[in-house]
Amino acid sequence: MDVHLVAEAAVGDQWYVWDPTRLAPRPSMVRIATGRDAADVASATALDGVSALTGMSVFAVAPGDLPVDDHEALVTLH
Repeated sequence: MDVHLVAEAAVGDQWYVWDPTRLAPRPSMVRIATGRDAADVASATALDGVSALTGMSVFAVAPGDLPVDDHEALVTLH
């Protein structure tokens, strides 16, 4: 999968994250960008002409196993 979107919502004075797909444990997520939709946080935008992505590499390493997510609990991103 090349994109994973979660939603954040304000509850009281704190922002909490929800992952409707439940594909990734929320406590291990890292916020890369914040926006209203994919256009706000696009990794590349071509406004005119022809564009070609010639290469890109992204690596993420987590020591040990990822945490188990209790999807009923409230989680914040740091």
